[in-house]
Amino acid sequence: MTIGNRIRTLRKGLNYSQEYLAEQLNVSRQAVSKWEKDLTSPDTKNMIQLAQLLNSTVEYIASGKKDDTKINYEVKENNKLSKKQKKIILTKKKMFHGSRER
Repeated sequence: MTIGNRIRTLRKGLNYSQEYLAEQLNVSRQAVSKWEKDLTSPDTKNMIQLAQLLNSTVEYIASGKKDDTKINYEVKENNKLSKKQKKIILTKKKMFHGSRER
């Protein structure tokens, strides 16, 4: 799988359009399209921002190494939740992690 394939797969997995990704990165939609077609590659700054936006790592996008990637079933499922459901989950996680520190 190429860098472009990984970008496209991650983007589609999050239901992001090329337009949305381009807006977030302050690049053109055509730039995102060229990355996905492997005609060009994102520069270092865009690669870092892509990893953050796509819930992944630079290493995964660049090389395909999965051992450090943040992508998992929970992340994909979390994207399907309503804002209220996400807030409840985050609150519970904070309470759980906060009680472990004591």
